[in-house]
Amino acid sequence: MGGGLGATSLYGQYKNRIMKIFISIFILLISVNSVLVASLKKEYVYWEKLSASDKSNFISSHNINNLVLEYYKGNLNITDDENTFELLNELVSADSELFPLYYFLFNKICFESDGAVTEILGKYCLQIIMNDPNYVINHFTFERENIKKDKYAYQFFGEFLGMEMYFKEKGTSDIDYNFAEFKEYLNSHLQLISQQNKNTLSLFYNCISESINKMS
Repeated sequence: MGGGLGATSLYGQYKNRIMKIFISIFILLISVNSVLVASLKKEYVYWEKLSASDKSNFISSHNINNLVLEYYKGNLNITDDENTFELLNELVSADSELFPLYYFLFNKICFESDGAVTEILGKYCLQIIMNDPNYVINHFTFERENIKKDKYAYQFFGEFLGMEMYFKEKGTSDIDYNFAEFKEYLNSHLQLISQQNKNTLSLFYNCISESINKMS
């Protein structure tokens, strides 16, 4: 009898331990899932979503390059000159705090540019994506789903990148990646990605491919 009670007691302790382990695993899975959901729903600061007062406060509370401020105020035209190249270099070198403004202004340049300037924008598009790929792809999605435009940022980026990557294949561009390498880089650096962003990526890659084919 005593042996039977001892075995029953040990079995009960074993069951309790197993139950505690399962509960701990369950709680851990819930925590991980919460983190995943939060990552998918991460709120990025987009310049288009800021109020006038928020924009003013942003400008006044950051040390922003004078050339950038001149362009922001509409006092600088985008042409094939030294100021434009200096401005582009500044915009793609932004730290994370300035990125919402600098990214917005870079997109503005892509929209406004023509002629010789468009021919050099591909390498800058690549650099600004590499600065924060998750921000850029999420903004591509935000823009195409919420703002009515004739042409979206992902289309400009795709067109300019395609031109540059065509020349990369021909050995006449010094950018870091060809198309295949760029896709591998981007896919490996994107965090948990929503279905909307997957759709955006597909559209973006198609734009690059079409641009390359047009150059051929």
